[in-house]
Amino acid sequence: MNAVFLNARRTLALTLTLFLTTPAQAQDPDQVYQAFGEYQQALAADDPVQTAEHAERAYHLAQVHFADDDVQTAMLAMNWGSALEALSQHRPADRDDALYQAHRQAHLEMAQQAYREAIAHYETALGPQALELVDPLLASARLASTPKEKTKAFDRALTLTHANPLLKAEIGIQAYDALHATSERSQQRQAKRYLNQALGLYQAQLPENDVRLINARYRQGQLHYAQGERVLASEVLEQVVAQYDGLDYSHPIALSARTLLVDLYERRGKRAQATAHCVAIGQMRPWSENQEQAPLFRVAPGYPTEMARRGKEGMVILDLVIDAQGFVAESRVRESTGGKAFERSAIKALEGWRYAPRFEDGEPVAAETMVRLDFSLNRGRS
Repeated sequence: MNAVFLNARRTLALTLTLFLTTPAQAQDPDQVYQAFGEYQQALAADDPVQTAEHAERAYHLAQVHFADDDVQTAMLAMNWGSALEALSQHRPADRDDALYQAHRQAHLEMAQQAYREAIAHYETALGPQALELVDPLLASARLASTPKEKTKAFDRALTLTHANPLLKAEIGIQAYDALHATSERSQQRQAKRYLNQALGLYQAQLPENDVRLINARYRQGQLHYAQGERVLASEVLEQVVAQYDGLDYSHPIALSARTLLVDLYERRGKRAQATAHCVAIGQMRPWSENQEQAPLFRVAPGYPTEMARRGKEGMVILDLVIDAQGFVAESRVRESTGGKAFERSAIKALEGWRYAPRFEDGEPVAAETMVRLDFSLNRGRS
């Protein structure tokens, strides 16, 4: 669930508690109060089944006992939708995968309907431009089954936040996260527009070292990287790591940004810049004594032409020495199958691999690791 929704849900839960202690236009609210109290108890006990049951009961009772324009009914619909989402993640030990997936989908569809009803109740109680519509719209967007439905809900939420640029930017980031990985080109372009708009709002409202602006820039760097815009990606990601360098702790986004920069600089033939980030990554990681080093950048080994022609497959296991700059300084064949041609191809490819060097007592040192490369005509090579 997204951060905006969770924060707002906590606010709504508090607001709802206050509402339910002060009846407003209720014919017989006692049953609603009782059901809501049971919902709160089940929620505190971390019982998703009972939480969903009591949330549903409270909502349906509110529909009977509260006036049509009572905002409490909308809030209870939101509680029910949230409870159903939590229930969709609950898997009893005796439920097989097919049955679990069927129940999960059914719960999510019910949650989507609850959020749609919450939207309708809010519109009746507060009007179509009410800021309170943002939460159910975001929840509906999250559960929408198609990119088009997601876009429609996000767009409406954005129109409601014109007076709050930071909230509008946060919603834009959520919209980008939800849509950028779609296969539809039109939705990819829309996701990029969401991100650019959010960046513009953040840049106008926030200082350069605000984590919201930095994380939005990281997404921009990722997008440039995915689109093959290596120079732009490098420039943006360098801004990201420069801001995180000022912190006194290692941030996972800084680690991810540096990992992308290693790849970008290696592909651009800028090995010195790649080395700087390899060393920085090594310094960021807490090394354990038996931890294997993982490559940050790989060059795929070529499949020997003669072996491919003959239909032969093989594998090579190599012991490596990674130097203090993250280069493969030595590679020794420990074991192999298929012939010497596979060994030569593996060793050649490893010359281009980059690692984060191991750190000991605050200094980068040479260290040993191992790698296995499989050559398969059916699965490619790894």
